[in-house]
Amino acid sequence: MSALLPAFSGRWDELYLFSQCRDEARRGQPQLILIEGEPGIGKTALLGAFAAAYSQHERRPRTYTVRPPEAGRYDPIHEAVAAMTGKRFYEKVGGRSEAKDLAFEWIGALPGPGDLLAAIGATADALRRRQLRKTTQGIVIDEDIEALLVAARRPLVLFLDDLHLMDEAALPRFEALIRAAGRRTRLLLVGVFRPAPRGSHDPPIRRLIQALPAESIHLRKLRALTPKEMALWLDKQFPRAVKPASFLDWIYESSGGHPATIAATLTQLLERSVIRFVGGHWEIQADPEHHAIAEAESTVDLGGIDDVIAEVVRGGSVLGDEFDGASLARLLERDELYIEDQLALAVHQRLLQVLGEIDLPDGDISTLYRFTTPYLRASLYRSLPGEQRAELEQRRSATSAI
Repeated sequence: MSALLPAFSGRWDELYLFSQCRDEARRGQPQLILIEGEPGIGKTALLGAFAAAYSQHERRPRTYTVRPPEAGRYDPIHEAVAAMTGKRFYEKVGGRSEAKDLAFEWIGALPGPGDLLAAIGATADALRRRQLRKTTQGIVIDEDIEALLVAARRPLVLFLDDLHLMDEAALPRFEALIRAAGRRTRLLLVGVFRPAPRGSHDPPIRRLIQALPAESIHLRKLRALTPKEMALWLDKQFPRAVKPASFLDWIYESSGGHPATIAATLTQLLERSVIRFVGGHWEIQADPEHHAIAEAESTVDLGGIDDVIAEVVRGGSVLGDEFDGASLARLLERDELYIEDQLALAVHQRLLQVLGEIDLPDGDISTLYRFTTPYLRASLYRSLPGEQRAELEQRRSATSAI
């Protein structure tokens, strides 16, 4: 085992909410769950847990998971219909206007022998949806929305990943679907998204939340794991291994309960053989008397990185997982253009990623950066000498107070 997936454990409140909304949707009351969470906090893992729970509860579950395409704009409604009907068939139907043109197409779109009636029914539905260009109570219903509403006559669950990447043009259609879904629509939508970077404009998903009635949304913010939830996940990952209390305390203190950071830290411990599989079972070599944990404390080897770049990214670790170039230049008391040049090299070295630009209070614009993983930032922060770390923290506090 060379790497671990971000932890999924606990989340009982979210699982209970999902079960309640599932039951309401089955009774014909459409439901929308939106969950906000930082990168690596376990949003996608939670969607997987929802899907597994639903499959266990339903004899013939109808669930579809929607993710942004590898290229192009992200329209969750279009992607959901494409996933539901099959991309090849959907694209063929979407480009035709006459039944005779479709007659030769649905045969080639059959997913397997014996599905002739299903293909004919899907073709008829597509023709009917294309003819429907209606406005009901000011809501424009296009063929994608109509397809989902028709499908939701039976229980239908859509898991929508990474909604913070939703395209601006998709916003009205998403809102129209929510407003058009009335009684007897057995639709459950579950979406996850990241919070907007500091100083940036609200993404479409945030404006959707503001536009819809509060009672139509179940909005939750995904928190870090509790010590108990982390311990349960470790029991699943390393069954029957004795886990000293000092080991658990150190892992939690190092990660703050952040699932991705927990996984990255444990991966480092596996590579250093602090955790190892011996004689058919897991062992954790964590002897507090010999400081085995302290010796295994993860640091990032920047030996292949220029010293100047290393100094700059270590300074950025004081500002948090995300920071802008102007703030870092003030913290390090260096020229902003010089700092931006070093940060560009750090991006090339995959230490950082660019999130975009933000407007500063003085009217200038600065580039916003994020460490590629929270674990990387935490490791860089720990690698700062104590006196330098204290000095930078003091400067950060002073500049924040201005």
